Amino acid sequence: MAGSIVYRAAMWVKIVSVFWAVAAMTLACAAPETAFAQPSPCQAALPASADPAQIHTLPLKWQCDGSIPERGTSSIAVRFDFAAQDDARYLENRNGFFDAVTLVSVREDSSALVRRHPSSTIEPQVGGGVFAIPLPATGNDVIAQYAIFDAPEYQALGLETQIVAELQQDRPDTLAQLLLVAMIAGFLLLPILLDLAFFRALQARFLLWHALLAFSMAAHLLTSGTLVAFVGLSIWHLHALAVGSFSLVVISCIMFFASFIEPDRLNPRIRQMLTYLAYMIVVVTIIRIAGFEVLRPYSLKLYFLTFLPVLGVIGWGVVDALRCKSRSVWFQAIAWAPLMAVGVIRLATMLIPELTYIEGIWMFRFGAVFEVIVTGLGVVDRVLVIRRERDRAQAHAAMLKNLADHDPLTGLLNRRAIVSRFDALADEGFNTVAVIDLDHFKGINDTHGHSIGDEVLRAVAIALKPDEDTLVVRLGGEEFALFMRGRNTIDRAEQRRQEITRHVSRSIALDRLVTASMGIIHAPEVFSSRKGGVNFDMIYQRADKLLYEAKATGRNRTVCERLKLFDAHPKKERRRHDRRAAA
Repeated sequence: MAGSIVYRAAMWVKIVSVFWAVAAMTLACAAPETAFAQPSPCQAALPASADPAQIHTLPLKWQCDGSIPERGTSSIAVRFDFAAQDDARYLENRNGFFDAVTLVSVREDSSALVRRHPSSTIEPQVGGGVFAIPLPATGNDVIAQYAIFDAPEYQALGLETQIVAELQQDRPDTLAQLLLVAMIAGFLLLPILLDLAFFRALQARFLLWHALLAFSMAAHLLTSGTLVAFVGLSIWHLHALAVGSFSLVVISCIMFFASFIEPDRLNPRIRQMLTYLAYMIVVVTIIRIAGFEVLRPYSLKLYFLTFLPVLGVIGWGVVDALRCKSRSVWFQAIAWAPLMAVGVIRLATMLIPELTYIEGIWMFRFGAVFEVIVTGLGVVDRVLVIRRERDRAQAHAAMLKNLADHDPLTGLLNRRAIVSRFDALADEGFNTVAVIDLDHFKGINDTHGHSIGDEVLRAVAIALKPDEDTLVVRLGGEEFALFMRGRNTIDRAEQRRQEITRHVSRSIALDRLVTASMGIIHAPEVFSSRKGGVNFDMIYQRADKLLYEAKATGRNRTVCERLKLFDAHPKKERRRHDRRAAA
């Protein structure tokens, strides 16, 4: 019943999430196209000693066919040749790692106006994952615009440079883009509540990894331009957050997969390799964000190369889990298909020089939504499976505990159960303890056999009548104990002792009456305070002493004692085997 309720709740969460996702995609489709003036750029490697103000006079090897210049220097120059245009006002490019960008506007008289902008001072645009910088000069007399990127991480950065007429945040579609990304991010955050609720009940580690995965996806989407609407960041800091959040997405995927697949359905070596890959991504991400000068030319490709073994090991893991008939892996294989496609496209276009890099941000957004929906269903399914397994395990454990705490012959509680529960029973108001021993029981076994003796013991258990205010315990052999609470406990215990004789005589044909002797202690103050470390053994020894007195004075009787104080260490105490000898 509980599992059905949880499943229905999860389904409602998914239905609401899909509604928001569809609404978001509708906004995306309705967003108008952006219009701007964009001349075709040319690129060239720029020597470190070159003067930016003289760039238009330098004999550089300009490449205007879309190819990337050889990186023999620390800077790349981009040139735009165009006729006079009044709407050419800003240089725009996507956020990335570089030290600075220098803009040069060249007029018809060959004069140049230069502006240098360190990356730490450039603010990203709201809503597009890009930055825009005002051109040094615009107007009819400007014949060329140059942009010089110092120490760019991405060598093809110049190919994505544009001359635009208006800022990204001023375009009519920006608000729709912001709403879209915010809605998708909100959708991605919904499963976190479900994961945390399930984790509180099941303590399954994969739920935390899935929550982190959803959070990191939402964070990565917000770094595409929405975050800067609320927090002032430079393009360096924003891009560092974008790289870090994407790495966190991959790490969360890896660790979620390693912990989500059933323990006996995935090779342990694959799980271990996935953990090592997660550590490797952490190291490579730190290297990329830190931007060590000696590693700058290689950090980007090293970062992307790291994902090749990730794709390989995850693919291997999926195949291995399918071979082992894993149920959970089907959800993962379907959920990750779009994101895997995005990963392959990014890797191929980044690592193959002949291809232009495709970031596939909209493909990633769709893949993130699809992944969360399908994986969320897989999480619910896995949670229900774990819940059923846990319930079965708890039922089995309860059965074993019941066997360990009960006497197999009579079904009564045994001494082990009562010792472990003594304090709890005292707190619940049980303040009277009676120890009962059958008189001359050895003679019954010797005369009629142990099978009849066992029948007598079972009949005694029935005669003692356990109820909510009376616990009946078989201490061993023919010895029983009563734990009682409520009113008239001494009288009720005596009635049960006398009922032993009547019930056994009605149930079993014997040549003698079966009687019992009893020692009983009624001590409400002692049980409620338990001063001096009073425990079951101490109370039992005192009641056992009273039982000995009942045996010594003729048997088939009760000796009781009402206590207000209890001496846990009496100077002289009879030994148990003395009472046995008297019996």
